[in-house]
Amino acid sequence: MIETLKTLGIPIATRKLWKNKEAIEKIRRDPQLAKELAEDMWVTPTGHRIIYIQDPDGNFLCFYDHPEEQWNGSIPDHY
Repeated sequence: MIETLKTLGIPIATRKLWKNKEAIEKIRRDPQLAKELAEDMWVTPTGHRIIYIQDPDGNFLCFYDHPEEQWNGSIPDHY
């Protein structure tokens, strides 16, 4: 998923999502959560891989996949 977007020149923006400074500092104090924040791709407890990209207007788009289904590409989910 990430490789395909990179070949199209679309940068991953997952790490840009955090705006609440108080909340993010609390998360960064936990080594495991801090490690997850540094990832381009997040994985949910059910195994869904999630990434965010940012469109030219600054909106974040969420792309995810379903590991239980055949791979047909990532699915845009929400802003």
